[in-house]
Amino acid sequence: MKKRMKNMTDKKVLVKEFIENRANLSGNKIYD
Repeated sequence: MKKRMKNMTDKKVLVKEFIENRANLSGNKIYD
C-alpha cells in the first residue's frame, strides 16, 4: 500500500515536471 502511494506521488511529480518543462519549451506562455 505504501509503495502504491509513493508511485502515485511520483506520478504527480512527473506530471508537474512535465507541465513545467512544456511551459519552458513554449516560452513560459503559461506564466504570462
